[in-house]
Amino acid sequence: MNLTEHFSDCQDPRRELGKEHLLIDIIVIGILAVICGANDFVGMAESGRDKEAWIGTFLELPNGTASHDTFGRGFAQIKPSEFQRCFLNWCAAWQKLTAVARSSRLTAVTPRRSHNRSLAQECDQVSQCLGAEPSPDSRPSSKPHEAKSICSG
Repeated sequence: MNLTEHFSDCQDPRRELGKEHLLIDIIVIGILAVICGANDFVGMAESGRDKEAWIGTFLELPNGTASHDTFGRGFAQIKPSEFQRCFLNWCAAWQKLTAVARSSRLTAVTPRRSHNRSLAQECDQVSQCLGAEPSPDSRPSSKPHEAKSICSG
């Protein structure tokens, strides 16, 4: 699901001489910046500088964030078909992940008359994972204040 994994096999067409920034760093910062609203290379560079401390936790950034000119040159030299292949693979991975998340939504259900006003006990809530089979240890609780999950995974 990681952006760096999906773009790691994207070939770097730049010359070795004078290369200060990794292509994967340029690509990942560029994509994240566009997702966050950047619409040009200047915006990508600004976004990268603004979030450099955070971005540095998962990218190498050997010389910090690239300039807007470096973003422009980096993206201009990538083969469009290669970028498209990597990007679509990343999108497909997101689609699979969100499909799994949608098929196992977690909801809370309050069984009718599960409260006891005379003892000032609150309602018993049961969490249900939609689309999942109940787990063997999802028996109702003898303590009304404990919520039991019937989501097996």
